[in-house]
Amino acid sequence: MRPYWMLILIAVGLLLPSAPQINAQSNDWTLVTINTVATEQADGVDVDIYFTLRDRQGHFVPPDTASINETAQIQMQTGLSTAPQQAKVETPKTPISLILLIDTSGSMIDSMERVLAAAQKSVDDAPAGAAFSVFAFNKVDLGQQFTPLIANQDNRETVKQVIGGIKAQPGGMTCLYNAAYQALGNREVQVVQKHDRRAMILFTDGRDETGNDNQSCSTFDQAAVEAEALKYHTPIHTIGLCNSADCANVDQESLKALANNTMGFPAFGDVNQIDAQFKTIMAGINAQWVVRARVSAAKGENRGTVMVSSDKLAQMLSGTFTFSSSRDYAPAPNIVVREPRYSDSDDHWQLPIEISNPQTIAKIEVSVLEKSTGGLLLDPISIPITQTFDTLLPMTISIPADKFTPGEEYCFNIRARGPDGSAIKQPTETISGQTAELLVERCITHKPNVNFEIIEVTPKYDTGKLLTSLKITGIGQSKPLVSGEIIDHNGNQIAKFDPITLPEDRQIVRDLPQALLDSAAGDYTLRLTLDLGATSSKAERQFPYNPPAGPNRWPMIALILLAVIITGGSAYVYYKQQKAKPTTLPAPRPIRDTSASPIPPAAPSAPQKATTVVDKEGLTVRFDSEDASVGGRNRTSAQVSRARVRVLRTLAGNLPPEQLVTSFPSTIGRAGDLLIIGDKQVSRKHIELNLHNGVLNLTDLGSGHGTFINQRKIEPQTPQVLDGPTRIRLGPNTEIEIIPQTT
Repeated sequence: MRPYWMLILIAVGLLLPSAPQINAQSNDWTLVTINTVATEQADGVDVDIYFTLRDRQGHFVPPDTASINETAQIQMQTGLSTAPQQAKVETPKTPISLILLIDTSGSMIDSMERVLAAAQKSVDDAPAGAAFSVFAFNKVDLGQQFTPLIANQDNRETVKQVIGGIKAQPGGMTCLYNAAYQALGNREVQVVQKHDRRAMILFTDGRDETGNDNQSCSTFDQAAVEAEALKYHTPIHTIGLCNSADCANVDQESLKALANNTMGFPAFGDVNQIDAQFKTIMAGINAQWVVRARVSAAKGENRGTVMVSSDKLAQMLSGTFTFSSSRDYAPAPNIVVREPRYSDSDDHWQLPIEISNPQTIAKIEVSVLEKSTGGLLLDPISIPITQTFDTLLPMTISIPADKFTPGEEYCFNIRARGPDGSAIKQPTETISGQTAELLVERCITHKPNVNFEIIEVTPKYDTGKLLTSLKITGIGQSKPLVSGEIIDHNGNQIAKFDPITLPEDRQIVRDLPQALLDSAAGDYTLRLTLDLGATSSKAERQFPYNPPAGPNRWPMIALILLAVIITGGSAYVYYKQQKAKPTTLPAPRPIRDTSASPIPPAAPSAPQKATTVVDKEGLTVRFDSEDASVGGRNRTSAQVSRARVRVLRTLAGNLPPEQLVTSFPSTIGRAGDLLIIGDKQVSRKHIELNLHNGVLNLTDLGSGHGTFINQRKIEPQTPQVLDGPTRIRLGPNTEIEIIPQTT
């Protein structure tokens, strides 16, 4: 068993040299640019930068292992702008021109059949869209016409037939460098301009020698071939067929250098490994990527750096590239939107943006779209670009959110326009689904905090209204209900407001509640509730209630009381003095004879209709005849026939003149016989003046805001006696004086 296992280990060991090239997975990778194809456009240069990755040992990194991200960055080192810009990473789909150069020298006679079979198999492993040019070489002299067996052929079966017909030439030399140099520049190979990618697979089993004293067979040397390969952007992949364990029959160092210096891969092995070597080279050709972008450029040669990233790497990989431009191109602008921020204080979204290379932008336009429907929510906001910056222009755009609905998704679309109003195109298609005009799109979910605040509460005494100003943010276009109450300083509710729909102007106007009109002046609190359906928000604000006050009557009352006391005291002293004097009876008068002319009895007077009123002290008075008494007070001494009315205060600018009432009954109010204009708290016909047997009385006609005598509200439809000058308040704001007069 032991010899058997030893044979297996030896066999595996022979296969190991080729394995690392396919399975290399070191994270210490290097980006190698292969070719850059530049195409000049009207507003920039489109560059396609082809690259591959190599590990620490120089082996290619397979695409599945690399996991390159789809976005990259390009930064020009020359030209009019050096600001980084976004680019797109793709798997190349452009055609590739493959030159197959096969050694047919005499030493290949014994191994030619297996070599050609391996080459035929490799044709099937070539990238999609590959076109083959096949050369067979041995002795190739300078100036000799060296033509391909087939050129730019994409029919793979045809290519394999041509390869199968190649024969080794007995005694043929290995003019390796002459053959490679002339194949690279062959006109039949280079005539097809559509091939953006090129590669050569050079197969040999010998050295560039004539066979006589190690004399070189080629006129061109390795350096000339490398220069020609770089000129045509053609990596040379070399395969050396070893005839012995030390592979002394081929110049390994030269073949390695030729491959490495032209961005190719070298491979070596015996005839049993030839299939694996061809397969390895084709796998390396397939391990390519392309970075696409439109860049600015200066006339002449331009240099730049391409940077790619992978989820498996902590840092970006970078490589350099070059291309030529026939003229100068202004740098393409690029807009980057940082994280949008919502401001509760003013209900706005803030968009921090940075514009690279803004020289060609005259203005930018910001549109807001509903993500679910794609419909336009706000008309585009136009922002002129008036400042000049060479590289970077930072700014913040404020978007009002009063039409946003909480919980909905919205997208900010930012476009740029040039001085002529035309849209500035995308420098590269880096975001799937966007139009060429769209420079950037950023989407958000609107999740505001509702801010509900009462700004001001103002009682309007002249109109009898309560004005409330509100500040509300974060409710979007919803129509919440607002209800509330008024609380006094003791915490008691004195008025309640039913729910109403929030006005668009955030101004609520209500009638001053009657309970507030009947209350004393002071500070009150308005509490409001904003009903948002699933949630609610509350706010409150204190406000002063100070209606215009009437004149102070207490000094007058004090004087009257003092006069009554003095008069009463004087009467009492006089009474005591008179009681203390002796009484002198008069002499008896003579009796007069009255029998001669008897006095006829008086005719009965006509019955008088009784009238009942209440005077201002609250005493009930019944008028039965002209000598009726009022609560025991005789009122027959003077008969009132008219009254003077003066307006002491009201809400009108100028007080009306004093008026004389001579016709009864007479009404006072906003539409009465005596007009009170300007105070809506006074009823149209507020009170009535009337005369009953020479006594003036006043009746409240059911007014809305009441009638007050001595700060006491009188009952409606109940007459009140006015036996002297009397001040009367009509509602909260108007005060009059009524003075009864005799003829």
